[in-house]
Amino acid sequence: MHGETITDDRLSPLRENGWLSTRPREIQDEILGLGVVCDYPSGVFLYRAGDPPTRMFGIAKGRLEMIFPVQGRPDVSVHGAGPGAWFAHPAVLAGDRMTTTARTLQPAPALV
Repeated sequence: MHGETITDDRLSPLRENGWLSTRPREIQDEILGLGVVCDYPSGVFLYRAGDPPTRMFGIAKGRLEMIFPVQGRPDVSVHGAGPGAWFAHPAVLAGDRMTTTARTLQPAPALV
């Protein structure tokens, strides 16, 4: 897929929002060509705190919440993310376990 223009319309929000939108089209194509689009329904846990890292995510549409575990207390929703947000990359790059839980709040196609 390297060198090809990525035309999946579901990925347009990743080109238009967030850090990837500031990169040249050729770099966007290279990065988008490394993953596949997965459609996640609302209410799905993409990963949980303590899970080993398996992939990074770039959310193309919808919303998700990042939930932080608090020792001896209920978990806390600390961040909402939408189109153009990338997440899970720190754990993937460092090889550490996930420190947060990610759950979709709306149907969310994402590049993984």
